[in-house]
Amino acid sequence: MKKTNWFYLVFTVVAMVPFMSVAMCGNLSAQGELGKVVPVEVREAATEGLDHFLKAIPKKELGYYNFSSQEELDQATLGNPFRVYTIAPEKILDYDGKTPVSEIISPTSLWRFPIISEGEIRTLLSVDLIDGVWKAIAIGGSGLAKHWASVIKKWPSSEGYEHIFLKIFQAGSDFVLLSHAGKTEMIPLSSAVLSLDLGSEEMYDPSDIILRLKRPVLENIGTYGH
Repeated sequence: MKKTNWFYLVFTVVAMVPFMSVAMCGNLSAQGELGKVVPVEVREAATEGLDHFLKAIPKKELGYYNFSSQEELDQATLGNPFRVYTIAPEKILDYDGKTPVSEIISPTSLWRFPIISEGEIRTLLSVDLIDGVWKAIAIGGSGLAKHWASVIKKWPSSEGYEHIFLKIFQAGSDFVLLSHAGKTEMIPLSSAVLSLDLGSEEMYDPSDIILRLKRPVLENIGTYGH
């Protein structure tokens, strides 16, 4: 097997770990923890893993991770992380269209750290709890990193917006749960735009989105577990 193919295989396999290690920690309101207080162990794992993963990127694959030169890679640092939240499949399938989304989301054990170079988010470093130990497990998701950066720039925290990254594993769909002035909206990211035929960076009523998610979740619940 060629080195490049081996490289992609390793990161593909590692990137699948979050699907198997989602740790439900109970319901959490959108006004609660938003990933602003990051456990020390999570930050340490990201710091320790960053250099390892950056050095593992072949020079000819820099563009795949949104770097245009070795100099940009050498300047890479960790940005502000965000925790990945989800909604348990049974809560989607049983959803009544009335319950606030803040009452059914749950945090997972997965954290993502934007990797920044020259003031721009280039890609993401993922940290997860594996066998009781926090570890950096994967690097990648440059397209997702760009879309996340675009959303938080368009609706910044400085203007009172709160952001939760929401991943529906069984539907292969990512969203930003956006709260502002007592109102909550869902903004689909690239995967959700494609899988659910939604508008990019458009605001949607969370209840409408969750009802749309019922069919793909039901179809895939056997694939990703329940």
